[in-house]
Amino acid sequence: MAIIKSIKFWLAEIVLLVVVLPILAIILSIFNIIFNIAGDIYGLIATLMATILVGCATGGIRGRFIDERERFIPGFLPALLLIFYSLTVWLIMIIVADGDFESRVFYHGIQWFGLYSALIKSALMTEFYEISSSRVIIAPVIPFVGFLSYTIMRFITVRQNNKLENVTGWRSIVLLIAAMTIAISGLLAWQSYDRRERRVVNDPAREITESFEPGTYDPFTPDNKLTALSASPGLSLENDWPRLNGATAVYPVYASAAQALYHNLDVDSVWKYVRCDRTPGAWEKLIHGEADIIFVAEPSAEQKASARAQGVDLHFYPIAREAFVFVTHKDNPLTQLSEKQIRDIYSG
Repeated sequence: MAIIKSIKFWLAEIVLLVVVLPILAIILSIFNIIFNIAGDIYGLIATLMATILVGCATGGIRGRFIDERERFIPGFLPALLLIFYSLTVWLIMIIVADGDFESRVFYHGIQWFGLYSALIKSALMTEFYEISSSRVIIAPVIPFVGFLSYTIMRFITVRQNNKLENVTGWRSIVLLIAAMTIAISGLLAWQSYDRRERRVVNDPAREITESFEPGTYDPFTPDNKLTALSASPGLSLENDWPRLNGATAVYPVYASAAQALYHNLDVDSVWKYVRCDRTPGAWEKLIHGEADIIFVAEPSAEQKASARAQGVDLHFYPIAREAFVFVTHKDNPLTQLSEKQIRDIYSG
């Protein structure tokens, strides 16, 4: 009989904690949808409040239905095990992620919380049906506060009804929970600090990017970004201006040349002679007689064949060479790289 009673007790506790509590919290969290706050900090706070409220209500009601006197450890063991389970899973996820707050570990880890994963998603899911990566790291706090609020309210209710026979060990349990909570908070704080210190932050004033807005380099436009020559050029074109075209990366180069050398043109007429159709388009224009000079990489075999088919005689004049630029962290200095090392890097 004692075994059957224990089984019934454990089943009742587990069903309340891992089924009833999260379902009621999900229902109560409908306000996230009504007020359209899911996915932001207010949605998380609302879900936490709903979970705590349901946990307290469930724990209080459960405590009133305890007919016999019970000891602290046996009576609260199911809830305590779930508290430590949530903290342990959370701690493992943080350790495995190792400071990567957008790690998939957090997304996959929330599945270990059963129905609480649906509650977590309802709190963190954005309007685009994505979980907010900046808050998923604290998602396990939702089941934790649910288990904890249930346990505290159940403890208070049972004790008020004089149904608690022996409270030996409760201080040790509280200290252990507090220690694990502090460890998780400390680890998160350290990883946040370490991540902020190591993270490479883009400074727009010093940033070198692969792309730019070509329109800001159009010749003869007011306040363009073209570099002016430091001295008067020895060449001046008053008419019969060569039609220029080329790759986006070198557009500022030949646009600057056009602005310095082409005269009797303005912002409305220069576009006929200075264009940027990117490398494939520039080769196409040159081969079909719509450009005179292009600034691009060497042609492919197909482009050479197309030029021969059109009877176009190509002349190549190298003006620049490509280079590898390696940006390293200040704590990882790099003095030189051999050709073999570069090949090894790109060959894997």
